[in-house]
Amino acid sequence: MTKPDRGDGRDRNGRFVNRPGPGRPRRITEQTYVRIAAKTVTPELWEQIVAQAAAQALGGDKDARRWLSELVVGKDPPKLSDLEAQEAAGVDPVLDKAVNLLAASEADEVIHAAEVRRIRQRIEQGEADPDADVADDDVDDDIPPDGSESSEN
Repeated sequence: MTKPDRGDGRDRNGRFVNRPGPGRPRRITEQTYVRIAAKTVTPELWEQIVAQAAAQALGGDKDARRWLSELVVGKDPPKLSDLEAQEAAGVDPVLDKAVNLLAASEADEVIHAAEVRRIRQRIEQGEADPDADVADDDVDDDIPPDGSESSEN
């Protein structure tokens, strides 16, 4: 790197020779604004905002309608045909998401398909404690996972 000779941080060709500073801390400003908004906009105030947007949408305000639509169904809503196919197949997208979140929370452990099915059944049955020990009649706990027979009696 050439040394500046003009005293303004530039070399003879006018290029900057010193690296730029670190800049502002990342996301600090945005986080501050989000915290202030969360403290200021109470659930009651939010309810009033949504009610007013709904009234404006009913009155023909396309921006209010667009905002409410994105808030309620998201920016990429599911297709009606996908919803009907899920319903016909007996798939519960909320339950599937719950199972996926459970599996993701156990990322350092392997969750086998049978265990995921067992968790799904417990959630469907509304069990309060999905980790409670349940009798598995179809599983022989004396057989090691590799399938070999144990020599111990």
